Amino acid sequence: MEYASLCWMNASPTTLSQLDNIQKKALKITSVDDITAQMKLSIPTLDHRQWVAADITLHKMHTSICPTELKTVPPPPLIRHCVTRTRPCSHHSRC
Repeated sequence: MEYASLCWMNASPTTLSQLDNIQKKALKITSVDDITAQMKLSIPTLDHRQWVAADITLHKMHTSICPTELKTVPPPPLIRHCVTRTRPCSHHSRC
């Protein structure tokens, strides 16, 4: 679940709740309850880990620090060319 948390981003609430139950059962095996896991051991929830992993992946894709397969997923930045009354410009903002 930890290393594939991005795969669960679009899962149904029922599936996510089942995954949370699996995590709770695993913590019970180690004699740790949910509150202790989150507060004392700093074990974040599955939902939090998913969002952090998504943010990290998007950052890597944006900065091109990712595998070549991911580099081709986002489209290249849109560069607008426009001419103003004073001078031609080429930038990323609206003209």
